[in-house]
Amino acid sequence: MYLLRIIVCTILFAAIAPASMAANLTHWKGYLVDQSCRASVAGDQDPLGFVRAQTRECALQPSCRKAGYSLFTAGKWYSLDKNGNKLAEKYLLDCKRSKSFYMLVEGTLIGNTINVAKLSEQAEPSSQEK
Repeated sequence: MYLLRIIVCTILFAAIAPASMAANLTHWKGYLVDQSCRASVAGDQDPLGFVRAQTRECALQPSCRKAGYSLFTAGKWYSLDKNGNKLAEKYLLDCKRSKSFYMLVEGTLIGNTINVAKLSEQAEPSSQEK
């Protein structure tokens, strides 16, 4: 009987866990920037001009790909996890934009790193919305 309870609880947890994990996803909108460029402007008072001007060619340089990617949103920097870096690189390889990569990132925040579930391009907000 005890073993049956464990099996039933395990099955119930497996069925419920993905739904509860999805409920914990958070959304961020901001600019995708490679970590190398982030390091060069992270201490600036207002890096938004630089962030908006980052080019696709720069972000896809071998050293920038290796460094990984981050999101600049509401004056804060967040690193992307391994999956987020893969998604960001794929986006940059496939996108038509040449600069100013405004994104919606869905995931969970652990420390200063977003564990990315989804990354998608967004229309850049007008200057009043920033």
